[in-house]
Amino acid sequence: MLVLWFGQIHAQSEYNGIILAINKGNTAELSKYFDNRIDISINGEANNYSKEQGEIILSKFFNELSDKELTIVKKVQNAKGLFIMGNLKTKQSNYRVFINIKQIDNKIILQEIRFEKT
Repeated sequence: MLVLWFGQIHAQSEYNGIILAINKGNTAELSKYFDNRIDISINGEANNYSKEQGEIILSKFFNELSDKELTIVKKVQNAKGLFIMGNLKTKQSNYRVFINIKQIDNKIILQEIRFEKT
């Protein structure tokens, strides 16, 4: 029981790291959670990128935005992982954000991230 409880705290901390990296637009920190490949969709343009390509794509996207603030709207956790839906408010525009996280071998992996302009 104690091990499960500790694991949940660790997962919460890791998930908070992902949210903080998005708020700061820190793709170097965010890419630490990528697997070898990641699905990224920005305004309907979706692709599966290598870790390095994904970091470049998100860096370009974040550099076009200022005053980023991600607010979590919903979290759903099941045996397959954690799904987060949120709203990203920026000075330029607002986005609905969808994040798919899985835990593999006690490591938090960001598998998919989508940004849809609202």
